[in-house]
Amino acid sequence: MKSRCVFVAAVLSVAMVSSSCSSTNDSADTTGSSRPTRTGVIGDLVDEVLTPLTEDAAAQGAKLGAAAGELCATPGESTLDAARAELASAWAAWMQLDTFDMGPAMDRRSGSLLGYEVNPTKVDAAIAGGEEMTVESVRNRMASDLRGFGAVDHLLRSPAGSFSDPARCGYLSALVGVIVDETSLVAKGWTTGVDGEPSFAATATGEGPDALTPTDMVDALVNMQLSFLESNSKRLTAVSEAGSAVPIELSAGSLFVLAAQLNGVRSVYFAEGAKDVGLEQILPERVSSKVADEIDALSKLLSAESDVPSETQPSPEEAGALAAGIESLRRTIATEVVSELDVTVSFSENDGDS
Repeated sequence: MKSRCVFVAAVLSVAMVSSSCSSTNDSADTTGSSRPTRTGVIGDLVDEVLTPLTEDAAAQGAKLGAAAGELCATPGESTLDAARAELASAWAAWMQLDTFDMGPAMDRRSGSLLGYEVNPTKVDAAIAGGEEMTVESVRNRMASDLRGFGAVDHLLRSPAGSFSDPARCGYLSALVGVIVDETSLVAKGWTTGVDGEPSFAATATGEGPDALTPTDMVDALVNMQLSFLESNSKRLTAVSEAGSAVPIELSAGSLFVLAAQLNGVRSVYFAEGAKDVGLEQILPERVSSKVADEIDALSKLLSAESDVPSETQPSPEEAGALAAGIESLRRTIATEVVSELDVTVSFSENDGDS
């Protein structure tokens, strides 16, 4: 998590220093060509895909908050099932943003609040300790591996009757309260701005004192894709090479998260549901088709894990197939996409989360 923030911050820092100078790719937008321009593509991507995805994450977070409230008010199988369903929707919506973890989410370090790998043993110990938890204490004083979507997932695996326990429901309510608040603030950061800052949608489309050029945005997006693909490839390769005799376990929901991240990448390139929006507009068809095929192949491998978070561990063979698919997509982006879009690669595989 920390290493990724460092290299993405470096990408955006360089971008802000250089954004006053036109790159060859950006200046080419003024030629009057009928081809989609980088400026137009990034503008449409920000307005029609990236910003709406942040708003959807906030909306899904609010639904999770309401469902958790119903569960604690009326513990039972139906309210527990509803909370689990809303968790899946909210978690998936948030993890789609992981492939453009820039602007408000990066500045606020939202990933450490909501997306850090949870430690179930520590979560159970925290409940047993009986300490009263609030949104403020979870946000400001709790370790990252005790909060976020993973912690909510762990709590919601408990029997329905356990939610009559005030300690468990107090913890759940505080965790979900942070999710509701943080997803809302990230969405507000993109749409209207927070703490006196302009909206990041404006910054990302070339407005304001910290304006980013279209090339800055392309560079940041591609570097973040390389980061998350590399880190997932390393984890799954380790599982595949350890074998059944010395198993390496992934955290619960890891493959669900990976499926959501891939949907985020798909949206950046192909913007499902939006016509003529996405990076495919400025890529040769052979490259965009290759990216699409490789994402589709990975999504097929993950289809059983993409609807709800699971504790099921992949076999070494399954992990190996996923690692190979991820590595294939990473290579395509690192070579062909980078070359075609003239991306400045700031990510090194040694920076990845492992």
